[in-house]
Amino acid sequence: MLSSSGHGGKWESIDVISVNLTLWSLTLLALKDPRRDFRRIHTIKRQLSPKFISDRKNPEDEIQSETLEEPYPRTLRPRISWVGTLVLSIRLTNWKVNDRAHDAHLPPPNNASRRTFALYALRQIITGYLILDLTSSYAHLDPYFHSPLPISSPLPFLSPSSPFPVLLQTILPRLFRTTILASQIYALIPASSTSPRMVATHLALLLRALFRRLAPRAAGLWGEWWHQMSRQVVSTPGRALADALGLENGGREGKRGWQGWARWALVTVSAFGFSGIVHMGLIPPKPLNTGMGAMEMRLWIGAFFWVQVLGFGLEVLGAQAWGYLFPGIGTERRAMRMGVLVWVIAWLCVSLPLIVPPFRELGYWRVWPMPVSVVQGSCGGWVMWA
Repeated sequence: MLSSSGHGGKWESIDVISVNLTLWSLTLLALKDPRRDFRRIHTIKRQLSPKFISDRKNPEDEIQSETLEEPYPRTLRPRISWVGTLVLSIRLTNWKVNDRAHDAHLPPPNNASRRTFALYALRQIITGYLILDLTSSYAHLDPYFHSPLPISSPLPFLSPSSPFPVLLQTILPRLFRTTILASQIYALIPASSTSPRMVATHLALLLRALFRRLAPRAAGLWGEWWHQMSRQVVSTPGRALADALGLENGGREGKRGWQGWARWALVTVSAFGFSGIVHMGLIPPKPLNTGMGAMEMRLWIGAFFWVQVLGFGLEVLGAQAWGYLFPGIGTERRAMRMGVLVWVIAWLCVSLPLIVPPFRELGYWRVWPMPVSVVQGSCGGWVMWA
């Protein structure tokens, strides 16, 4: 993972895959005991008896799910499947790991058919494509995304002599550009993760149709929806350290003692600290035609994740202060929810621009992300990769 050669020193060869796999290996081999604590979750779907489905109109409602937990197998043959699946299940979506913070938030069994998933995935892809197309069209015109201008510099469509107050002219560019950046991230993640699953889903349907003629018991498998890709590999070191120090899990925020808060702090620092190191690998070791060194760009990327610890701390302090000042008013109130929304937007406006300088240096917004643009096509030019 690390190399001492070249100008970048020992950090030159750091990349996302190597850091992720190093942390994943550390989790499975040193910080966890899968043979003792892990349980693989199997969801078995059964057809309901006809007497229970007479009034049901949706065919998917006619399927009942049963969940089984499989511990570490005793014999070699099932162990190969169990261990092989575990090594590939970096999200641990279908695994119980004897950790209440993880096991209590496992997704429920999903009875959705492949057709339902395909329609959902297609909607995700189209939505992400259009959002990415629209935001890229704007980023292509805004000098902020191509030259080292401050984020508060005037927007290209907002004249300096506009009737807006000076304060609004300062806040609006930051808010608008942060929205553009957040929208691109929002569009990229679902579209890029859903597209290969669409291929796998339809390939499974094809294989199932083929093998029904050759082997009736053969069936294709497809994965479940994922959440927080690196959550387990980056937070487990913090949990292991908290366990070694004997810090108990304090439960919900309002009932945590000092040990619960200390454990929460260790897990939070571990999660965002290692997330920053993992994503530093997005920067190539020797970037070309840039005025910023590789390590400087990597620190910008890492800083975005590291400052989230501060954001979490401020959020917790704010929640504690609210509970102390207004003990009878919970977070379910509409005004409270609006306040939380404003806080999240404000924090993103402060922290998200940290990732702009390295992406700008690498020319991220100089390249069109899709071959065909609907937005540009309305102006006369559809093909962007010609």
